[in-house]
Amino acid sequence: MDEPVITFQTDRVKIEEGPQSVNVTPLRNCILVLRDEAQDKIGSVYIPEANQERPVAGVVKAIGPEVVEVKTGDRIYYSAKGRKEVRLGGIYHQIIVEADVFGVEEA
Repeated sequence: MDEPVITFQTDRVKIEEGPQSVNVTPLRNCILVLRDEAQDKIGSVYIPEANQERPVAGVVKAIGPEVVEVKTGDRIYYSAKGRKEVRLGGIYHQIIVEADVFGVEEA
């Protein structure tokens, strides 16, 4: 079976899997983030989710209409608490609210 095609746009994500197509649009002040996998481990030791109280980093893939501080493509640091995880095209993403973002990495 072919891998799904995921297209990221400023305000939504389009997932095409065979004849089916799904658009995902974050609402209000929500942000769709692809989380950095490196945050799950230190060296070769995995850190359980319950013990991850440090900030999480990821790349913004789509934003809701009320988001003003970040834009699509930004690498951000955000609180690990209160996030929701969604699986889009076989890849896990997180949906957070803008208030949970406390840093944007500058290039």
